Amino acid sequence: MTDKVEQKNIEVKARIGDLRISPRKVRLVTDLLKKKTVAEAKGQLRLLSKKSAKPILKLINSAVANAVHNFQMNPDKLRIQNLTVDAGQVTLRFRPRAQGRVSPVRHRTSIVQIVLVDDPKIKVKTRKILKPVVKEKVTQKDEIESDEKLAKEGIKEDQAKNLPLQPKGQVPDLKRGKGIRKGFVDIKKRLFNRKTNA
Repeated sequence: MTDKVEQKNIEVKARIGDLRISPRKVRLVTDLLKKKTVAEAKGQLRLLSKKSAKPILKLINSAVANAVHNFQMNPDKLRIQNLTVDAGQVTLRFRPRAQGRVSPVRHRTSIVQIVLVDDPKIKVKTRKILKPVVKEKVTQKDEIESDEKLAKEGIKEDQAKNLPLQPKGQVPDLKRGKGIRKGFVDIKKRLFNRKTNA
């Protein structure tokens, strides 16, 4: 009984030390991700243009790896329970100002901590496995019939090889094939010419 209860309450943690971005800027990203599933958080971080999105994505991937390696959890059923950003060390630099004075420049850092939890309510999407398409075997009768149709139309074997593939039961038309190719070339010229030359 106690083992099952402990397994449900397992918390997986990961942490970034001194991230060279101010906590205020990092919180803009982390506030979007709280209480979301790992898959949703990753999708959102990939589309964000903030500088702190990349290190937070690495942090989430690290936490997921910890969960899989240390506790054998399913990575698709993980949820972000908590994501905190604290202030780290502040390095002080000085900038020269007017009349021989200096003004301080504070380079702030942040400490990011994440806690992941296994959530049984998350539904895992299963992918459909597509079966390979088996091509129909061409029998000798089919080959004889196609040769007879080509002979009726007056098309030689060398010409038939160069023709585009047609649906089954149709004989390719040499005149129609040339017209299609000519029309395609015309469209190509119109597409790739400049507006001034068109």
